Amino acid sequence: MHCPLQVPPDFWECRALHILRVIDCVLAWCAPPLPDRPDSCVCVGQCYDSSQRQALDFSEFCKLAIVETKNRATDLIEDLEKRLADVQGEVDNPVTVNLNGCPNACARTQVSDIGLKGQLVTDADGNQVEGFQVHLGGGLGHDPGFGRKIRGHKVTSAELGDYVERLVRRYLDQRSEDELFRQWVDRVGDEELK
Repeated sequence: MHCPLQVPPDFWECRALHILRVIDCVLAWCAPPLPDRPDSCVCVGQCYDSSQRQALDFSEFCKLAIVETKNRATDLIEDLEKRLADVQGEVDNPVTVNLNGCPNACARTQVSDIGLKGQLVTDADGNQVEGFQVHLGGGLGHDPGFGRKIRGHKVTSAELGDYVERLVRRYLDQRSEDELFRQWVDRVGDEELK
């Protein structure tokens, strides 16, 4: 029987990769995707009571988390949508950002374009604050590989929006035609990735 629907040849492959990513995320103890964000992958992590500035102890959160994840991911997505609104039409292939609350990497930080692995870092004033080790250029699919870490490069939670915006804008400015984010990461020097 011939199907009368005109389906692009890569439709099922893309749909299968999306389904596998969601399944992988759920099996890896990731939180369900954020509301209205079906492609988000954020570890279960911690949740803070902002009025008390302390972690809440609910069984639905991970006791290994070092940094807050769910609210931070939601805030980061909303912030980046505003900051990058002027270039959204230029992004042919979405840049994935996975956020994890500890070194266990349940949110698969190593295989996202921008993987943020939670840890305590030192800020400009010498204080230990919540922050992230950055993994760049990881991926699954046709060109799988772990993201690379830039020696000694860490980002505080307060710097996250600035850092991701700067990185995405550099990618859009410097990329070659049809160059994926991970290919750009492999091509440029460490200084461009900080």
